[in-house]
Amino acid sequence: MKKLRLLLFEDCDKNCSYCCNKQYDLANLPECKDFTGYDEIILTGGEPLLKPELVLKVIATIKEQNFDS
Repeated sequence: MKKLRLLLFEDCDKNCSYCCNKQYDLANLPECKDFTGYDEIILTGGEPLLKPELVLKVIATIKEQNFDS
């Protein structure tokens, strides 16, 4: 199973001790623009309610690229 863990942005108004995004150097992660070929895409990174329009845009792009799936 091919999975993509997609960190959308860093902004977060929480400081959760269990946050798994703290283990990454977010500024140096590769940028992904091709969402085809994945069995599962996990949206993470930041607090989604801070940028709901961005989250919806990414979801729409993933759907467009995987229309036939």
